[in-house]
Amino acid sequence: MIRKFISYYKFHRSLFFLDMFCAVTASILAILIPILTRLLIGEYLPSGNSRKIIITLILMMGIYIIKTILTFIRVKWGHILGVRMETDMRRDLFSHIQKLSFSYFDRVKTGHLMSRISNDLNIISEVAHHAPEDLLI
Repeated sequence: MIRKFISYYKFHRSLFFLDMFCAVTASILAILIPILTRLLIGEYLPSGNSRKIIITLILMMGIYIIKTILTFIRVKWGHILGVRMETDMRRDLFSHIQKLSFSYFDRVKTGHLMSRISNDLNIISEVAHHAPEDLLI
C-alpha cells in the first residue's frame, strides 16, 4: 500500500523536489539566526563595532526575507502538489468504483461511500505534502 502511495509522487517529482529544497533551505537559514544573534550580542555590541553590527543586522534581515519567500513557495506549491496527487488518486478510485458490480452498490450507501472517499483523500493530500517535509526537517 505504501509503495502504491509513493508511486503518486512519480508524476510530480519536480514539485516534490522544489518543496523539499525550500523546506531544507529554510531550516538551514533558521539555524543561522541564533548564530548571528550570538555574534551580535556577544562580540559586536560590546566592542561597539558599528560596521559589523549593521552588516549583521542587514544579513539577518536578508535571511528573514529569503526564509519568508521559501516558506511561501513551500506552502503554496506543496499544497498544489498535494492537490494534484489527490486528483490522481481520485481519478483512480472513481475508475475502480465504476468497475464494481451493481450488487456492491445495493449493499453500500453511495452517499457514505462518496463522503468517505472525499474526506479520506483530503487527509491523504495533506499527509502527502506535510509528512515528507516534517520527516526531512
